Amino acid sequence: MLGRITTTAIDQKPETLFHIRNPSDICPEATQLIVDTLISTSEVAWSYDWKGGWLPEEIFRPAQLLGRQPLAIRVSGTFPAVRRDTSGVLIRALQDSDPGAEMILIGCSEMFKNDVLFHPDYRHDQLLLNTVANSIYSPDLSRLQSRAQTVKGFVFQSTVSKRFWRIIVVSLGPLLLLIYGLLRIRSRYRTSTLT
Repeated sequence: MLGRITTTAIDQKPETLFHIRNPSDICPEATQLIVDTLISTSEVAWSYDWKGGWLPEEIFRPAQLLGRQPLAIRVSGTFPAVRRDTSGVLIRALQDSDPGAEMILIGCSEMFKNDVLFHPDYRHDQLLLNTVANSIYSPDLSRLQSRAQTVKGFVFQSTVSKRFWRIIVVSLGPLLLLIYGLLRIRSRYRTSTLT
C-alpha cells in the first residue's frame, strides 16, 4: 500500500511510517460490531504486489487508485467469548463479552519491531501511547497524554565536536589580536625603513 497518511481520530498522531498495510476486512453489518477508522491513507493510495528488488518506475504512476484505506481501526461492540475445554481446544463460551468491549487493530506490525520502534525520524512509541490513551482516558486526558515532548535547546553534539568548537571559540580572540599586532608591527617596520 502506497500513499500518504492523513486523517486520524487519535489526538496528535506522531510521525509514523507504515511499511506494510495489512487489510482489515471486517463487515460490521454481519457481526453487529461498530468499526471506526482511526488512521487512514489519503485518497491517492494504491497497491503493488512487491516481490523484492528495486521498485520499477511505473508503480509511481498507478493505473487505479484505491481511495482512502484504513491503517488503524477501532472495533467496538459485543465480541464472542471463547474458552478452553478440558482437552485445551478453544470453544465458544456461553456468555459473550460486555457490550462496551473495544479492540484497536493497527495494520502494520513492522513499525513495532525493536530496530524501528525507536527510530529517530518516527515516533512509533508515541503512537502506541496515544492509542492506549485514546482508548482508556476521557478526551481531555487523552489530549494531555498525546502531547509530544519537544527537545529544548540544541541537538546533541559529540564530545569531539564540542572540543573542536570550544578550541576555535576560545582561541579565535587571542589569534585575531595576535594577527592584528603582527600586522601593526609590520606596518611600523615598513614606515621606519622607508624614512
